[in-house]
Amino acid sequence: MNIKYSTFYTLIINFVKINGFSNNYWGWGLEDDDLFTRISIHGISFDKKIDNYTRLTNDGNGVTDDDHYMPLYNFNQQFLYHIRSTKDYNISGLNNLRYEVIETEIYNGIKKIKII
Repeated sequence: MNIKYSTFYTLIINFVKINGFSNNYWGWGLEDDDLFTRISIHGISFDKKIDNYTRLTNDGNGVTDDDHYMPLYNFNQQFLYHIRSTKDYNISGLNNLRYEVIETEIYNGIKKIKII
């Protein structure tokens, strides 16, 4: 297996191990902190490349300019606290993701699944 595919395979295995992204975050904020917490719980290492970024504007579901927390952000914050304090990352993620398979296809020995 070459390096490119080995790295991709490891990424997929680790993503499944941490139960993917949570399905409980809405609006603006903390989903990236949740993902970092899940990675940290499992001791998975990764490159922490520092780069410049531009903060995106939000539609009021996060933090206002005066640091006033909005309702959805508060919900997200409580959920993240629960994940960090209990380390129960299985509460939401790949294990309870709902989807419907609409098409499957085998291509070069690899099963391709189209979902909605």
